[in-house]
Amino acid sequence: MGIQWLTTNQIKYTVLYSIIQYYTVLYSIIQYYTVLYSIIQYYTVLYSTIQYYTVLYSIIQYYTILYSTIQYYTVLYSIIQYYTVLYSIIQHNTVLYSIIQYYTVLYSIIQYYTVLYSIIQYYTVLYNTIQYYTVLYSIIQYYTVLYSIIQYYTVLYSIYINK
Repeated sequence: MGIQWLTTNQIKYTVLYSIIQYYTVLYSIIQYYTVLYSIIQYYTVLYSTIQYYTVLYSIIQYYTILYSTIQYYTVLYSIIQYYTVLYSIIQHNTVLYSIIQYYTVLYSIIQYYTVLYSIIQYYTVLYNTIQYYTVLYSIIQYYTVLYSIIQYYTVLYSIYINK
């Protein structure tokens, strides 16, 4: 009877130990998925932040271009005023007429290079925008692959658990 009682207690403690191990493993799994959920939340917030700064960057670009355009037309208006005054002087003095012709040609050259500069700025902004969205696309691809890996391990875990 004493040996049988010892065996019964050993069985009880073995079963109790197995139950404790089971709940320890279950607790570890819950901790793993809690950490995984936190990581997913972090990258979700990071993605939202990237979107916010993308919009902010676009707004800044828009106002930068608007500011440059206003500066361009302000300078152009000043040049027009200058040439208007100069033209009035030319009407009274024929010597100045030749000088005005020179400045008119120079003004046309300046306009040509100003337009050329504006075109270069436009394509520079376009190139930078394309580069930015290329990088953003790469980041999205990276997180898509990361998400697929997480799904793979989730499925693998489900298959393992269901065995």
